[in-house]
Amino acid sequence: MINFKQIPSMLSLQNTMNNTVNPEWTKLNWDWFRASMLEGAEAVEHHGWKWWKAQTKDIPQLQMEIVDIWHFYLSQFLKLSAGDEVQAANLIEQHYQENVQKPVIFDGTSYDLNSLDLLAKLDLLIGLSAAKRLHVPLLLNLVKDTGMTWEYFFSQYVNKNILNIFRQ
Repeated sequence: MINFKQIPSMLSLQNTMNNTVNPEWTKLNWDWFRASMLEGAEAVEHHGWKWWKAQTKDIPQLQMEIVDIWHFYLSQFLKLSAGDEVQAANLIEQHYQENVQKPVIFDGTSYDLNSLDLLAKLDLLIGLSAAKRLHVPLLLNLVKDTGMTWEYFFSQYVNKNILNIFRQ
């Protein structure tokens, strides 16, 4: 699903956005995990989870929250590589390859992504984010579970990044 050839473009766009906000961003302690956690909570709200009231899934908005989380994942990988986009791309690919075939281990429990529904995956992503952990295969599972192809996800990321820069 993931096209690793497009990751450098995404990292470049994200670096541009972050530099637009603050050119010294890699030296600051912005909490990309907290941002991911809160976007995950927004995704849960758009999914609809309240059994006591009628709700409908807002798939387009849920998809946008997943795209927003990707912004923060890219930023964290860039932070880990001190803004070096090539190194960040390598880190993303390495993280993906090392984790794509494994269950997610969190808080002593093993989670098989293929056996979890969308809401359970969102809960897991929020928990991992709160624990300051990234999990690219989990995020890409959410991309697929919300009905996005990689190409659609990529285009949504680019569009949202451009909008974010415009807003600055």
